Parts: sequence; structure tokens; C-alpha cells
Amino acid sequence: MMTRKRKKPPKTRARKAARTPEVKPSDSNRHVGVPRTPAYQNPPPGLVAPPPWAPIEAIRQDFASHLQAHMLRKGWNQSELARQAGLHMPSGKMGRDVVSGYLRGRNLPGPPHRKAICAALGISSEDLGHTILPTATGANAPPLLVTSAGDGYSWVRINMTLPADVGLRIQQLVENARPKN
Repeated sequence: MMTRKRKKPPKTRARKAARTPEVKPSDSNRHVGVPRTPAYQNPPPGLVAPPPWAPIEAIRQDFASHLQAHMLRKGWNQSELARQAGLHMPSGKMGRDVVSGYLRGRNLPGPPHRKAICAALGISSEDLGHTILPTATGANAPPLLVTSAGDGYSWVRINMTLPADVGLRIQQLVENARPKN
């Protein structure tokens, strides 16, 4: 005589959850132990836009502030901008996560996205800040370039090999001159 194996009752969500608790990372502990890179700090109000050769972080942040200002004028949130810009995209859609990356200064839009955003907002491409990405520093870049940024600030670009002690002194000067938050 064969004995039958007793079937296990089906696993319900409640029983499964009780057995294997799922821990979702919250914003407070998601980056524990992960060093964060310092974010680009917005320049004080009243300064001119970063020049085309400025660090890419400055250009991204400048674009983000322009985009945010135009969204506020329209009274739109990220989802609404994504929806409206998607109507002007070849694929017919744009993700809210893409818009989030632009607003946080993490990404810059390529030509199709930029064109769709401008069409949705009813503005020109120049109204969003820089229209071209900076080129990599090459041999033809000037060794030292200082440009006024207004209100007693300057954009400084150094493209030369220096002795280590001079480079360290420059770094210390820059760190001491940076505005404290």
C-alpha cells in the first residue's frame, strides 16, 4: 500500500511575507557607507551663466535651473512635462525619470529631447541655457583663462602642468575661496 504525500497548503501573501520579511531601502539608509560625490554648488544669485568651457556639472546645473524656472511658470510638475514633451517625441513618450535626471543636474538632454522639451514649454532652445556641450580640453586650449562671472567672481581654467607644491597651493586657495553653506 502506497502512502500519499500530504500536499502543503498554498502559500498566501501573508504567510510568505511573515516567513521572508522584505526590507526596502529608505532614503535615510539607502546610501549608508557609500561616499557621496560633492554636488556642484549653485553660484550666488546674480552671476552670469557658466561659459561653454565651464565644468559639465555647472552646465548641467544651469540647465536644471532654467528648466525648473520654465516649469514653474507653466505650473507643471515632472510628470506633466514628460507627458507634454512626449507628444513631440518621435517615439511619442518621454519618461518622468528622464525629466528628473535633468532637474537634478545629472543629465543633459540630447537634441531630440531638448527639441521636445522646448516645443512643450513653448520656448526656444537658447532659453534653456547652453545648446552645445563643452569639448574636451585639448592641446589647443589656452594654458590659463580667467573670465569675469560678475559680482566679484571669476571663472578660472588652468590647463598646464605645474609642480606639485604649486598645484597644492592652488587647490588650497580654491577650497578657502569656496562659499560656505
